[in-house]
Amino acid sequence: YLEPDSEVQRRQRDHRELNSPHTTIPMSDDLLATYQSKFEVPTEDELTGTAGDPPPAGFATWRAWAAHRWPSSMEESGQALQHSIE
Repeated sequence: YLEPDSEVQRRQRDHRELNSPHTTIPMSDDLLATYQSKFEVPTEDELTGTAGDPPPAGFATWRAWAAHRWPSSMEESGQALQHSIE
């Protein structure tokens, strides 16, 4: 988890809107601020995978679920982490 400041988020938004507008929706500064105010920073146990909630059925850990859902977010040694469904 990285916590970018508002200026970084605006630059990233502007970059997406300029370079790949078909992949995003227009977002005003006011709307961005609204989303920022609703975002909950992950807790340490969420970041380390020790949160109390069990992972979804078919996944041994939350990390395995996240790697399945967002493969590029959990790369390790150049290869996406794998999960197995029993």
